[in-house]
Amino acid sequence: MVKKEILALISASRLPGDLKEYFARAIVMKTPSGLKAALREAPAAFIENFESLLAAACAALGCPKGEVLFVTGFNKNDMAPERFGAALAELKAALSLAREGFSGLSLLRQSRCTGAD
Repeated sequence: MVKKEILALISASRLPGDLKEYFARAIVMKTPSGLKAALREAPAAFIENFESLLAAACAALGCPKGEVLFVTGFNKNDMAPERFGAALAELKAALSLAREGFSGLSLLRQSRCTGAD
């Protein structure tokens, strides 16, 4: 799929505005990333799955959809692929704990490092 079509899918998605902006910048970057590869491989499926991940994380963490990824310390201006991956790892860990029956989950605010806590 060409960039123009992927950008149209991102724009039409139900993603929060800051994530739409981040995804759009990722797809046009010259450097490779896992996000860019996933968006190129199956953009509609990836966006749909990501929206589902955000919804589940919101429910588990009691956080609005537009904020849940940013609670991890994720910064839409930090295009380093490892930071996006770390934010996803934190959300997935919280969801795994919720599935195991843990409640009252919350994420720690980001420290000075950029890895997952």
